[in-house]
Amino acid sequence: MQRITWIVFRMFFPIIGLLVQLNWYSKEKHRNYEKAYDLVSKACHKVMKVARITPIYEGVENVPKEDGFIFYPNH
Repeated sequence: MQRITWIVFRMFFPIIGLLVQLNWYSKEKHRNYEKAYDLVSKACHKVMKVARITPIYEGVENVPKEDGFIFYPNH
């Protein structure tokens, strides 16, 4: 519980800033999906760094290089 509290405490203001920027990128006049994607990607990496999470990737060789695909967790 202490670890989750620490993560929320450390990420509270950055997440508010992220939401403001995402709102700005979603406006019709400023719409830019690449910048929004980069912003969310950087935020996810920062949360993983703060939480001290190291992802383990298995089965990456099975992801198709062409066409689309959907990832979903088993729980």
